[in-house]
Amino acid sequence: MTPNEALKQLKNGQEKSFIVLSGEDYYMKQYVFTAILDALHIDMPELNLSVFEERPDTKAVLCAMETLPFMSKKRITVLKNTDILSTQAAGDLSACYMESRMPASNFFLIWAQGNVDKRKAFVKFVGKQGMLIECNAMQDQEICTFIKNRAKKSGLLISTKNAQIVSEIAGGDLSTIANEVDKLSSICQGEISTSDIEKYAIKSMQYNVYKIHDLMVGGRPQQAAALIAKMLEEDGNPIGFITLLSNNF
Repeated sequence: MTPNEALKQLKNGQEKSFIVLSGEDYYMKQYVFTAILDALHIDMPELNLSVFEERPDTKAVLCAMETLPFMSKKRITVLKNTDILSTQAAGDLSACYMESRMPASNFFLIWAQGNVDKRKAFVKFVGKQGMLIECNAMQDQEICTFIKNRAKKSGLLISTKNAQIVSEIAGGDLSTIANEVDKLSSICQGEISTSDIEKYAIKSMQYNVYKIHDLMVGGRPQQAAALIAKMLEEDGNPIGFITLLSNNF
């Protein structure tokens, strides 16, 4: 399932005890992970949130999974940045978690390195009875929705056109996009306008190269030259910029 589908289910109270975050987009995994914790409302996380990294001792993870919540209705155990569900991992290192005596009040979340191997028994189990969330790079329309929703949380509106501009400026990188929207949200009032974006957003190299190209093709070489001069001044090692500009032309 997609991140949006998973978060919609959680919002509607459709909670599943086993959750796996798969995919190559690290920021999307971080975003979904934070949203899941918020949706589950884990009280006193210092006592009811156990986090393990990579390939920890299996018995320690099982002990955390089977521990009852303390002063909270829910408890969650997280296995983060692990490769046990990857194609490269020999055998099925996750079978024991599927057979745990985890209470109904508890949750188990695996944050996988990259994509999971869907042939593994545990992955199949989560796909049927839990939430297998595929955190891959968003498409353009999904990014625009993400930008609008993030601005909306700050009480601001942004048009689809301007959301596309923010995405282009950030080079499509979700982490950069989130930072830029948050920055604009702290400055703007009511609506994020095109002039606000041009004035305050930090442009990616790719965006500036496209803009230089448009200025040249549009018969405005002086403006293009000014932008090139600015980029060369700001970049002590401009080889990447010059290569990108040459390839674009």
